[in-house]
Amino acid sequence: MRVTFEARRICQSQMYNELGKTVMLNAYDNKTDILLGFYSEQEIPYDYRNEEQQRDIIYKQFSEVGWRTRRY
Repeated sequence: MRVTFEARRICQSQMYNELGKTVMLNAYDNKTDILLGFYSEQEIPYDYRNEEQQRDIIYKQFSEVGWRTRRY
């Protein structure tokens, strides 16, 4: 038995960074993944179950970053 797989996947990634902050968009199969990363000198206390608090942390970290982050 011979099985042949042909995968044609079109992927596009874009990356942007400023000192201590990184944004990456990864588009594939009509989907987009967004990765946000930042450096903090101290651990940030938060409740991992509180999504609103997590959004606030991300917003505060990325509100002044250029590129596409201001749109979201």
